[in-house]
Amino acid sequence: TQEYEVHVVCLYGHEIQSPLLKELRIPVGNIHFLDAKHILDYRGYKKLYALIVHKDISVCYATLHDATFIARLVAMCIPRLWLVTREANTTEFKSFLHKISDILMNWRVNSMVAVSEEVKKSMLSYQSWYAYKVKILYNGVSLSPSVGVGDPYRMLAVGSLTPKKNYPMLIDAFEIVHTTYSNICLYVIGEGVQKSMLQDMVQKKGLQRSIIFVGRKSHQEVEREYCNGGIFVLSSDQEGCPNVLLEAMSFGLPAVATAVGAVPEIIDDGVSGFVVPRRDSIMFAQQIIKLLESKDLRDRIGFGGREKIKREFSNEVHLTRLKDILGV
Repeated sequence: TQEYEVHVVCLYGHEIQSPLLKELRIPVGNIHFLDAKHILDYRGYKKLYALIVHKDISVCYATLHDATFIARLVAMCIPRLWLVTREANTTEFKSFLHKISDILMNWRVNSMVAVSEEVKKSMLSYQSWYAYKVKILYNGVSLSPSVGVGDPYRMLAVGSLTPKKNYPMLIDAFEIVHTTYSNICLYVIGEGVQKSMLQDMVQKKGLQRSIIFVGRKSHQEVEREYCNGGIFVLSSDQEGCPNVLLEAMSFGLPAVATAVGAVPEIIDDGVSGFVVPRRDSIMFAQQIIKLLESKDLRDRIGFGGREKIKREFSNEVHLTRLKDILGV
């Protein structure tokens, strides 16, 4: 088996001590910073070009909008480079300029990764002639050796406190559940621009003792929360292939999630979780109550979810497919 040297290139910033980079199991010398100030910063292009040429890099895998923009321009100057780009979210909120750049520049891309069928559909809504290049590659997670499902009345949500996560809908659903199960608590892990607004909303509903904003946690701390939690909830209006849902299901947590992005592809409704139309707080609450009413149902849904992750969304499945797309 041929071995490949992996380099990680960060478009913005220059902080080697960031939490994400600390988790990478590659030599520090293989982590590079373009330190670009914005998408049109010429220095970023120059540094990326020099790195690819100097290290004789043969494959480039670019993800997120600004990074794919720069990678495509640089690849135009290096014909031998095999370029793969990745679309991590559905494109309804993608800027007009980025969509125009997709239309004009994706001729240079060898393969375009979509993290779900729904993301693929949104990509092709404005560039259907590139359909032959699009490959589905779901995110993958490690299968936890331990199974969670601790306190059933300890509900868990993980994600940035931003509009696309639609925490107001989750709070409305929780309020409905709380009228029947007053001992239930919701722990919200994450930070974001809506934190103050959400805290005010909780305060006005008198739920400040039942909905706890615990802030940002390390990956290890989040895993401990999965072990202690009873039900996982995802209330988003937009997703690609939500890692937090995959992680929670890998710990055996029964999940209730809105039907966005890859969620209907991850969850077989009623078998490995419950899928709810987005922005439907009443149905969301009903599915949570259904889980609270039956330990057998929680156990069955949790087991079904963990088995689904093992079969289709493990790191092993992801890496096998990724190697095929990259041609390595």
